[in-house]
Amino acid sequence: MQLVIGGAYQGKKEYVKRSYQIEESRIWQGGYPVTEGKWQCICGLHKIVKEMLDSYKTDHICEKDINRYDYKSNDVNTDRYGDHSSTQIIDQHSQRCNDYYGESKNDEYGELCSDQSVATGGTQQMDNYVNRITNYFHSLIKDNPDIIFICDEVGNGIVPIEKSERDYRECVGRVLCVLAKEADRVERVHCGIGQVIKHTVYISFIRHGSTEGNLKKQYIGVTDEPLCSAGIETLQARCKEGIYPQAARVIASPMKRCLETAEILYPDVTPEVYPEFRETNFGLLEGKSYEELLQDDSLRPSYQEWIDSNGTLPFPEGESMEQMKKRCAEGFEKLLATLTSDAVIVAHGGTIMSILHLYATPRKDYYDYQCGNGAGYLCRVELTGDRRLYQMQVVRKIE
Repeated sequence: MQLVIGGAYQGKKEYVKRSYQIEESRIWQGGYPVTEGKWQCICGLHKIVKEMLDSYKTDHICEKDINRYDYKSNDVNTDRYGDHSSTQIIDQHSQRCNDYYGESKNDEYGELCSDQSVATGGTQQMDNYVNRITNYFHSLIKDNPDIIFICDEVGNGIVPIEKSERDYRECVGRVLCVLAKEADRVERVHCGIGQVIKHTVYISFIRHGSTEGNLKKQYIGVTDEPLCSAGIETLQARCKEGIYPQAARVIASPMKRCLETAEILYPDVTPEVYPEFRETNFGLLEGKSYEELLQDDSLRPSYQEWIDSNGTLPFPEGESMEQMKKRCAEGFEKLLATLTSDAVIVAHGGTIMSILHLYATPRKDYYDYQCGNGAGYLCRVELTGDRRLYQMQVVRKIE
């Protein structure tokens, strides 16, 4: 889903037609409700919000009148409603609610017409309005995932005196905040010229295939090991299963095991080498396994001290976790500044854990992002118009 905003008469619809090759017949401009169809664009989101808001408020007024009606008093019935009976009034109100919301007041969009929502005051009512209207747009997105919404900016200028107009501005603004957060792309059009506010790409983080050192459970950091035969066979088998996302751009650590992995998974793409994405320097622990270190009298004390620190101390004569994170962050920031399409990063376990720990939301512990050889994570990355990170979320594991 994409969102295009801008002032009135700024050429938003023409910009969308030109930029996305959409025909006039595929653009809905009829207001609320949107008829069924494979629409590519909904033009006039602000008008739909206003129509829905006005209809909801009308129902609230009707319900308040019914709640104030004394069913035991014929005098009140005659004075307020003329010759109509209370049953007729309730039936008319129920029919109006059904016309707007379906057969039940408690439908998929919430309980807007309940006595409780009417009595809780303006804030509660506005929350209900926004939730129901937003859910309506979500239903449109579900039917048309690639739809483009066009909306006028209505929050500028002098604050209106009429409360209804202030409510309208607030409702449009709050609905836009929700949709903008979820949109793959947000653009603002001024004088027919579009400016990107936010765009979305997907980055796959894939750990290299197995090496002999990995199979022996050794600390392999700066040692430039190639893939072992078992590692190559496993990657080739997973490729045939189609578990790896496609990408036109591949970024890799300079280590042999990563470059070989990239060549197997993406043979038609030349990888871009990022030195910042190399593995941790394990210092004196390099090339040794857990069992070997525990049996080495000279290294066991310092190794045990590192374990007791939960990995926060620097490796003996090697690199600290903080140094590793800083180096990976520098490389990732450099990459973000150049991202215009989906990409794959083929790197090491430490590299992947560092980047996801620092940038993925919600924030998780460094070791929560461990993954096996040939496995990894697919992430949705949302960037601002100047290519700064807005947010990055893990979509799924690759395994």
